[in-house]
Amino acid sequence: MTPERKPATVYRPPSTVVLVVVLGAALAIGAPEAKAQGATGAFARIGFGARGIGAGNAGVADRHVSPYYNPAFAPLAERENLAASAALLSFDRGLQYLQFGAPLEPSAGVAFGLTHASVSEIDGRDASGYHTQTLSTDEYQVFAAFGLRLSERVSAGLAAKFYRADYGLDGVDPAQDAVGFDLGVSAQVTDRLALGLAATDLLANFEWDTSGQYENREGRLTTDRLPLRLRLGGAYRFLDGKARLLAEYEARLSWREERAVTTVTREDGTPRDVTQEETTLRRGDHLRVGTTYRPAWEILTLRAGIDRLLSETMARPTAGFSVRQDIGRLPVSAGYSAAFERGPGTTMHVFTLRLFL
Repeated sequence: MTPERKPATVYRPPSTVVLVVVLGAALAIGAPEAKAQGATGAFARIGFGARGIGAGNAGVADRHVSPYYNPAFAPLAERENLAASAALLSFDRGLQYLQFGAPLEPSAGVAFGLTHASVSEIDGRDASGYHTQTLSTDEYQVFAAFGLRLSERVSAGLAAKFYRADYGLDGVDPAQDAVGFDLGVSAQVTDRLALGLAATDLLANFEWDTSGQYENREGRLTTDRLPLRLRLGGAYRFLDGKARLLAEYEARLSWREERAVTTVTREDGTPRDVTQEETTLRRGDHLRVGTTYRPAWEILTLRAGIDRLLSETMARPTAGFSVRQDIGRLPVSAGYSAAFERGPGTTMHVFTLRLFL
């Protein structure tokens, strides 16, 4: 008989709804980026700190932002510095950043950073819709960057990133030991123009084992690969150096595993479901623009930008400022930025305090 084919759909285990609820809530920390790409590790692509987010995350060529955007910035630090950031988000979400950077004589530099994203007060329910427990999620990214000045105008860097994701489910171990690498180059082409190039999250992937959650019936070992991001951008100074225009283009390659169920008829006339797996490669294009301006009051810097241009979702406008002032002999910088989130329809507020040691 001719096989009866069902429409291809992404497979979901027919058990408790809790896993779906928790995974969806964790991905919401990166909305709407996660909605558009459906890719793992969305929290790590929101940005890093008030300075970068406030200028639209167009940071691959901005030699003043964190080496999170380009590890080639690690040797460009003025002096040892420590920065801490926290974001205010809606729907019981949390986001924090921590970074330490230091130049190494004569021409190198290092930086270490941590990103923590969380979702709390998640209403866990079973397949019948009854409340089971209150859940929470935690995701971490730790990076270590090393950079070297190749000349007075050119630097290059390498960063190693370590990921961990804990979705708080009994029988599902946290996804950890996910390791990725970043490569970056930065060049001050002229006194006004700087260029940057970076490849982000090379070889990074998560592994999930849900056999404990589903009592070895429907669970399986799944590997989710983080998107590979190739970014190219520039930073241009004008108005006697008081203002800068930033632009960045990103080509994002995402691998997604899809499972299609086909019903075939056996020789004895009984139907049988056959599962077919296929990994598809998707490409997404992103454009970011930003600007910074330092008015006559030189301790103040203003920022604005637009993130996620050309993407499947609506562009995300951002804005912010920072103030730098010496407290005794200790230079201190305090920054704030705001970014609109189309998914929940709210605004994310990011605060950063930076100390130059």
